[in-house]
Parts: sequence; C-alpha cells; structure tokens
Amino acid sequence: MPKRRIDPETGEMGLTHREKMLVDAYIANGGNGQQAAIEAGYSATRADQSAYQVLQREIVQQHIRDRIAESHVTPEEIIGSLASWMRGDLTEMLDESGQVDLKLMKQKRLGHLLKTITTTTHETRATEDKPAQVVRTIRVQLHSPIQAAAILARLQGIEFADPG
Repeated sequence: MPKRRIDPETGEMGLTHREKMLVDAYIANGGNGQQAAIEAGYSATRADQSAYQVLQREIVQQHIRDRIAESHVTPEEIIGSLASWMRGDLTEMLDESGQVDLKLMKQKRLGHLLKTITTTTHETRATEDKPAQVVRTIRVQLHSPIQAAAILARLQGIEFADPG
C-alpha cells in the first residue's frame, strides 16, 4: 500500500492518490464501487473486491462524508433521488416504435434516471438491392431500482432481502 502523507492543514493522514481517484469516481457515478475502482486504475478482474476494501476504510468513509457535506445536499434530496430511481420506468423513454427517444427523455425530464447511455454508429454495406446505410444504436442503462429500494429500506430501518 502506498505511504500516506500527512495533511499539513489538519495534521491527519490523507488519502493516497488512487484512493482520491476512486472516491471522485464513486461520487461521480452515483456509488458504483466496482466501476470507480476500474476508473481509479485498480485491476478490473478484482475491482469489486478492491472497491470494497478501500470503501471500508474509515479515512475513506470520512472523506466521502466530507464531500457530501460540502455539496450541501439535503437528506430529503438524496431520498428523493433514490425514490425516483426506484420508480424509474424505461418505457417512459421510448417512442411509439419502441426506440429510445432522447428528445422525449429531455422533454419529460427523465435524465436523472439514466446511469449510462452509449451511442454507437456504424455503416452497413451496400448490397445489390440496398444502398449503404448509417445505423445509430442507443443503449440506455437505468439506475438499479432494487439497489435504490435496498438503500431506502436501510435508511428507514426496514429489513430488505435483495431477491437477486
């Protein structure tokens, strides 16, 4: 483990560079530890274990709490976001033909439900009966409603068994 430096302002031990990167990615992606570990440079084959180990450290937990406190986010906002993710409905983002409609999502203000969105474009080959075409594919992933429900249940002190 890299040597920790002492923070000159507080006199306390600071986070390592990689821990800071993991915390930044963890906060930015909404709490996905495995993805945050990969972004911070931990091995993808054991990213979930690395994230768990780092996120269990008291110094890291305190840093996350400090970052949340600096953001001026209220508990009500956090609970509201979790409830919204829990109730998120992918069908509200689809047009009549069943395709993801980004304009519709924007119009309905559903962007907060998205965890990831990936757009790919590729060109099909021309054949004797069809010209070449450009095909655009949109892949959408919502925040996990089960994970949001589990977090809400834990915050409310409710016993919740994850069915997955």
